[in-house]
Amino acid sequence: KPYAIDYRIITPNGDIRIVFEQNRPIIEDDRPVGISGTIVDATEKKLSETDLRDQYGMLQFLIDAIPIPVFHKNENGIFESCNKSFEEFFGVPRLSVIGNTVFDFLPESQAIEADTADKSLVRLGCALTYEAKEINGSGDPHDVIYYKTPLSNPDGSSGGIIAAMLDISERKHMEAALRESEKRFRIIAESSSDWFWETDENHKFIYVSERYQEILGQSPESVFGRSRWDLSSNGLQEQAKEKWRVHIADLNSHQPFRDFVYLFKTGDGSTRNVKISGIPVFDDANMFRGYRGSGTDVTEHIRVEVALRESEERHRNFAADVAHELRTPLAVLRTNLDNFEDTEQVKTLRLDVDGMTRMVTQLLAATRIETYVAADSFVSVNLADVCLHVATLLGPIAIKEQRSIEVLGGEDTQLIQGIQESLEQAVRNLAENAIRYSSRGTVISLKLGQLEDIPYISVIDRGRGIPKEQREAIFERFLRADRRTGGAGLGLSIVKRTVENHNAEIAIDDTPGGGATFTIRFPKSDAALQDMEVA
Repeated sequence: KPYAIDYRIITPNGDIRIVFEQNRPIIEDDRPVGISGTIVDATEKKLSETDLRDQYGMLQFLIDAIPIPVFHKNENGIFESCNKSFEEFFGVPRLSVIGNTVFDFLPESQAIEADTADKSLVRLGCALTYEAKEINGSGDPHDVIYYKTPLSNPDGSSGGIIAAMLDISERKHMEAALRESEKRFRIIAESSSDWFWETDENHKFIYVSERYQEILGQSPESVFGRSRWDLSSNGLQEQAKEKWRVHIADLNSHQPFRDFVYLFKTGDGSTRNVKISGIPVFDDANMFRGYRGSGTDVTEHIRVEVALRESEERHRNFAADVAHELRTPLAVLRTNLDNFEDTEQVKTLRLDVDGMTRMVTQLLAATRIETYVAADSFVSVNLADVCLHVATLLGPIAIKEQRSIEVLGGEDTQLIQGIQESLEQAVRNLAENAIRYSSRGTVISLKLGQLEDIPYISVIDRGRGIPKEQREAIFERFLRADRRTGGAGLGLSIVKRTVENHNAEIAIDDTPGGGATFTIRFPKSDAALQDMEVA
């Protein structure tokens, strides 16, 4: 029988060559009498075939690395190749795809749609891009975009199509979510009591929501291309020139801002108080593109605040007037009681008058503390002087109540910025409480010092202490805890307000062995702050 074979040979000079030998038998009288054939050097051909196979393998590897499905069909709609992403999307192995048509592994409706599109592409001979719905191997619907291109054979006949499929389901979901978000935003913007705005890089308005017109009486279109200060009259700007200067400086340095309040002149000529907040907007290249924010009409809110402050001022003045008017008759009554014999009734009356006098003093202190303006009233205060003065003042009272009072650390100077009279009133209130509620024969300690550069005063008693659940409530005005037996409930509220006015903190701890320790911690001393700045 004829045969053909490839094999390698070694030439005399040591080269390895691939030869192709093809032979056939010589037949005479129906009998083989010899062999004739040809031997051809096929080395170059075999190397070319090997390179071609390698290139094809590399091409298939690259196609498989493409993260979207890619496939090739011939002119009859038969698959000739596909990549791994195609297999994964449709859940069909490559061997079941190649040599078959879409009707062999897709549902009929999908197959008809795909086959119709491919036939149109072959007929028209031009590239085609379209969206479609495809069901993946798990049965889930996906939105896809097909990119299909016809192929031509060297003789000009149709060579089928090559196509890629891009899954855009996630993009569709995001677009739907964005449309829903925009819809919600429009609903909120239309129903909100605020309005929303946007400015460009020159701080000119490019968007204002519809609520703007309802609130301020100007159409959104009327403000486009104008800045915020263009819409505020020069007279209104002059009244708050420094505030506007700081605001414009913040805008020019692209800083976010919050609760900037200014007077706005409406379309009918009236003025409204407007509060706005905004954040800077930057593009992907980090270039400033403007601001976005919201605005609120706070005219009524400010009117109510002003009315409330005026009402509180009237009430404070009334309380101060009443307390002031009561001091003189109480002092006269106390003097007259001192001229009577020390009967039990007289002693009881003296205690009552003393209690009323203390209440009036606390009421006056409470009204004064409401009017302190820290920035205008603070001076340098030595905490040691405060404690020594309080101890000197209350020493006789402590002795009378069979207690004693001491100052620890009084030899050291502890300077803070504050109001001495107010601080002495606060420490005195704490010390009087300590005298009242500590055990007889004990010592009330006024301790001062610094802990990590933080000045503090501690008022320490050795009484029954204060339950933890009451430690916040006792600072409320007119509230008396179980350990208090008299007074108007103002003393500790005055302490709390004084502490807040001095940007300080107050804490209550248990005294070792029994009792309560009130500690006022003030802001870091100036010396400590200067050391930090130098460091």
